[in-house]
Amino acid sequence: MHIKIEAVYNRLQIEPAEMAEYIRDLHEDEYPLIEELIASAKRMADKFMQNPFVDTDGAPLEEIPEDVKLGVMKLVAKFYEVRTAGLSSRNIQGVGSQTWDLVDADVRRIWIGHRMFPWEHFV
Repeated sequence: MHIKIEAVYNRLQIEPAEMAEYIRDLHEDEYPLIEELIASAKRMADKFMQNPFVDTDGAPLEEIPEDVKLGVMKLVAKFYEVRTAGLSSRNIQGVGSQTWDLVDADVRRIWIGHRMFPWEHFV
């Protein structure tokens, strides 16, 4: 039986205005999109880490760790910037190319230390 962990989704607070400041190029008319991206990134964090973020007595920690929040924010920024379905790389003349995974290596490195079941593969 698989228990659905929703600690990050339910307890991590990221406001659209905070994300706008992080992205540096966002207008209030895009806040609904940002809210959806935040929700998606938080669900991905829960799926990847499978960590309820509780203390030794099973009580929820007061706050989700800051590095987890950073990983969610990095993922939201990536989702915001790369909104073309199926696009996994781009080539800009004179600059070079860029390739990305759904969850990039930086975010994986941030979240891996919080992962409860390291033997499970993240899909």
